[in-house]
Amino acid sequence: MVLFQAFKYNPAAVTSLCLLAKQYELAYQILITFSSDLEMSQKVLVDFCKLAGLLESPGFLRTSDNIKP
Repeated sequence: MVLFQAFKYNPAAVTSLCLLAKQYELAYQILITFSSDLEMSQKVLVDFCKLAGLLESPGFLRTSDNIKP
């Protein structure tokens, strides 16, 4: 809970933290909360755009997740 207090001012950061921790349902709930309750500023939209670019880049993929036995 302490981490959320630190990250609550940057929705893209808390969303990326959830995605890295593989907490996809929590990331989804956070996105729903931010999109319905808060007015998105230009900075927040730019941050989410950068996050989307990172998610699409090959450097963001974990190699251990891509190795098949």
